[in-house]
Amino acid sequence: MIVVEKAILHVFDTTNGTMILSDEPLSINEEVRVFLEGHITKCFRKTSAKPGTLQETSAFYKAVQTYVSNGDFITFSQTTANLWFRVLHQAEGMSPSDLLICDIRNDDVQYLIFLRINNRQTFVHKVNINGKIVCNELQTQASVPTGSAEESVVFRVKDNTLFISQKKYMIDGNSMYALAEAILECNLKPSQQETMKAIQKTAEKVAEDFGTNPIQAAATVKNAVAREIEEKDSIDPIQLGKTVFSKSPAMQQAFQQKMQDSGFTREERVTVDRDNLMKKIENHKIKTDTGIELIIPAEYFEDTEFIEFNHAEDGSLFITLKHIGSIVNRS
Repeated sequence: MIVVEKAILHVFDTTNGTMILSDEPLSINEEVRVFLEGHITKCFRKTSAKPGTLQETSAFYKAVQTYVSNGDFITFSQTTANLWFRVLHQAEGMSPSDLLICDIRNDDVQYLIFLRINNRQTFVHKVNINGKIVCNELQTQASVPTGSAEESVVFRVKDNTLFISQKKYMIDGNSMYALAEAILECNLKPSQQETMKAIQKTAEKVAEDFGTNPIQAAATVKNAVAREIEEKDSIDPIQLGKTVFSKSPAMQQAFQQKMQDSGFTREERVTVDRDNLMKKIENHKIKTDTGIELIIPAEYFEDTEFIEFNHAEDGSLFITLKHIGSIVNRS
């Protein structure tokens, strides 16, 4: 369960090259709470977010440690906003946006959440100035959040672990991921989405190299992953080759070598969102060059009682579907 304990909003006006820092936290009423929790929930579910750890020499890491020590949320948020804006205002074509920083509990674990959201119809800021005190407020025009943050960071305080969803920008003529490279200074690993894509593409390539069916290999990957995450929330990308190509040590070795060549290391597990991933791998979609599309439960590819791939004398491929009791039209 997500509980937002503190939140603050800072304004990035990249059009004019200015930043408006808030001196007070957000007042979290019901409308704001729904908005924040909606966006934070999306961050936790992003399979494209890259996991990583901060370099202990980075300014951001030092700011986090100071905050954990003294609990000064306002100063920490302003320091972070300055780090962020100092880099992003140099990016070409950067739209005006706002930075939301939240201190939350998710299942009683502390996280710091950072959301950079472009100004849009459903999300606007209001700047209140009372003497020398600036208080930026969040106003929404819909009770349910729409869209997603342009960039986001989920930082788990207890173990220095973070998950980043970021964009590439042109800065001083160089294309770079500014958030990871220049602002946070962190080391990243492949995301769940990238990992699954790499495993599947590698299995297909190995199958092709050894003259076996790449379609069946891709489906077998999904079955292997499903079995792997039945009781775990992580997978070992390299070791999966032993399951996918269980009958061929040579193919296992080829798979492991290709995965290592792609940057994956032995005995390094990748954390996954089990429920989200299961939804994506339970079925396998194939499309023929004749335009026919089929969605088939991935487990059927390992059982010739339901589906079978064969080659005709002319070298073309044909698929046999078996034990069909009825066919229903779907519009």
